[in-house]
Amino acid sequence: GEAMRLVILGEGPERARLEALRARLGLEGSVELPGHCDDVVSWLGQADCFVLSSDYEGLPGVVVEALAAGLPVVSTDSTVGLRALVEDGRDGWIVPVRDARALTDAMGRVRELPADRQTMRARALRFSLENSAPLYLDKLRDLALSAA
Repeated sequence: GEAMRLVILGEGPERARLEALRARLGLEGSVELPGHCDDVVSWLGQADCFVLSSDYEGLPGVVVEALAAGLPVVSTDSTVGLRALVEDGRDGWIVPVRDARALTDAMGRVRELPADRQTMRARALRFSLENSAPLYLDKLRDLALSAA
């Protein structure tokens, strides 16, 4: 089949370990570690799927960006808000936190998804700042009035 390529964006304390692991496994040609990246959108435009392997997230804005780009999402079940964003088995896979085998299997099965890019973009739009900010303001107003 087609050669797979993994690009890990971001910078952190695990970088040296990741570089060593990549070298030990002979994956320099398949795994890229470009580091911190201001322009995530251009990377999303080149991708077949987006993977989030976090132990914990708040509301991951990067998942919203991936859906807005029409990309299937493979993610650990790292936040309560994730299921509002990603419909498991439709436009992504949600796997248990710290289950590397499940994450790997889901990445391998991403082409099985019936991902409807228009629906994914529409779902992402619901979480855009323009659409969600008024909802937050309404809730804050309600809380302020109930506390008064």
